[in-house]
Amino acid sequence: MQTIQNLSDTIVLKYPIWFAYQKIIHFLYSVDWHSLQNPTLFSFYKNVCKRLKTDKVWFEIIESYRKDLLNSETSIKVKRCGAPSRVNDSPIRDISQLTASSSSSLKKGRFIYWLNQWMNPDICIEFGTALGIGTAYLAMESRCPIISIECCKNQSNLAKSFIDKHNMHHVHLVVANIDEWINQNNKLVKNKKVLAILDANHKYQPTLDYVNFFLKYCAEDSILVIDDIYWSKEMYEAWQKTITHPSVKYSLDFFDFGMLWCGKPMIQKLHYKIEH
Repeated sequence: MQTIQNLSDTIVLKYPIWFAYQKIIHFLYSVDWHSLQNPTLFSFYKNVCKRLKTDKVWFEIIESYRKDLLNSETSIKVKRCGAPSRVNDSPIRDISQLTASSSSSLKKGRFIYWLNQWMNPDICIEFGTALGIGTAYLAMESRCPIISIECCKNQSNLAKSFIDKHNMHHVHLVVANIDEWINQNNKLVKNKKVLAILDANHKYQPTLDYVNFFLKYCAEDSILVIDDIYWSKEMYEAWQKTITHPSVKYSLDFFDFGMLWCGKPMIQKLHYKIEH
């Protein structure tokens, strides 16, 4: 079961015309790798996007974990810290439903893995651990420490069980309010090459606050991945705002998520909508 498909279905129900229009625009203006003349972006496409079908043994282990979660008949109490769920905003959620609606898809997991391998950052920061599927893909064969923050302790505990079982000692799971965390931990990312995965509070101002935090402190060529940029008009507006930031030199719109490269543009900003 694919998370993105579930997400798309819920958006279509609320914004049918707007969402359909954005899908059409993205389709019409998307480019493939032949259009990426910039050496960095071409290298990214060749070493990340073109390798998504390459399997690793770890993929099967993580997907087995996903299958167990999808087949679970257990429910847990969840703490909501961001925008309300469009699938089920009840404080008691089935683990199977949480997995289907809030976990990284197989395709997104592969993408995160290959992005980390290609980029080789100093540290990875993930906002929104959820049940740890995306975290696990990020952690596979990673050569750097990973910090994943989740406001819901029960979800983080489930993720921790899987992380500990597979001895991912370089992964540090933190239960915290992200808005408070960024005010206390700038030293962790200051002047470092950071890979940040932002999949937490799907609201306009928190999204801008998270992006501004990394752009202020991270080193050149850090990369921010912002999930669900078409999740709502509010998220789309936040995405449009971030790509105009003076400290963003490249931005890529994959529709399901967006990417920002930190740094000052040498001549002009580069922005592409990418087939994915």
